[in-house]
Amino acid sequence: MFKRGIWLTAGLSAGAVGALYIEKKAKEKIRNSTPPKVIKKIGQNSKNLSGDIKDAIFEGKLQAKKTRQDLQLKRYGKN
Repeated sequence: MFKRGIWLTAGLSAGAVGALYIEKKAKEKIRNSTPPKVIKKIGQNSKNLSGDIKDAIFEGKLQAKKTRQDLQLKRYGKN
């Protein structure tokens, strides 16, 4: 039984040390692979995208209003 405890402790320790080492290396890799220019460009692109979405919604509302008026004109002969 004593041998099992030793192997269990050794396995848990090796797993914990390995996990910490991998976490450290992953964070280091992420830190080195995101230059500030890329981050700024992503921020600018997201701002442009939000503007495009707002424009699309506005155009959609205008088109819906025009379509509604056309359908009312066909159905009732008035606006």
